[in-house]
Amino acid sequence: MTRWTRTPLDRTWPAPLARELAEAVLPLAREAVAPIAEGLARMLADGASGPKTHLLGLPTPLTGDARSKGRNGIRRGARKKPDSSRRMTRVLLPPACRRCGIVLSERGRQFCDECLAEWRTEATSRFSASGPQALARMRAQGRDPARTRQAVGKMRRTKERTLAADRGWNAIHREKPDRNMFLRDVLPLIQDAPVSALSAATRLSKSQCSKIRSGRQVPHPRHWRVLAELGAQAR
Repeated sequence: MTRWTRTPLDRTWPAPLARELAEAVLPLAREAVAPIAEGLARMLADGASGPKTHLLGLPTPLTGDARSKGRNGIRRGARKKPDSSRRMTRVLLPPACRRCGIVLSERGRQFCDECLAEWRTEATSRFSASGPQALARMRAQGRDPARTRQAVGKMRRTKERTLAADRGWNAIHREKPDRNMFLRDVLPLIQDAPVSALSAATRLSKSQCSKIRSGRQVPHPRHWRVLAELGAQAR
């Protein structure tokens, strides 16, 4: 609970609230006082005795009017003035989650941890649903991105690199382990591991890693150890 220190002549504001009020109000106060201060300076300059040639270019650092007038010939559209009301709103209103409305401790965030996880899941689902549909439309129009010269060359180089790594492992390990070992010992460990993490660890495509995680495909034995270690860390 916020406590106030009351005195007969003044009131001491809590430091965080005082800082937020200052950040919000001072820019508005400056914009309100700036034209008055510069107008007073012009009045004093007009009433000054003696030569006034040095006062013709009276600077306007607070409002920027002199600088703005110099751009009248090249500016497109009307002069834009800063909107301090939005800045004041950002400062005075605490940051809140866009979904549940809970107040957040950090400015710049849009969701709380719980809603962020839900939003990411929903975004992934939307992408998973729209991605294949967009790819099907492109293929129907004769624009298959997997059939371009660059894509075909990249797939060929990836396949050659993968086969070379497989042959190197086979040359060292003469006995190939039983695939049931993977299904029994490794597959249960990677059920909760993200496909992106599996892909980064094995350098296999995400589609392959998705099939591996679901048990529809058994990877080459050289990947089993790194997948088991990754799955153990994920748990």
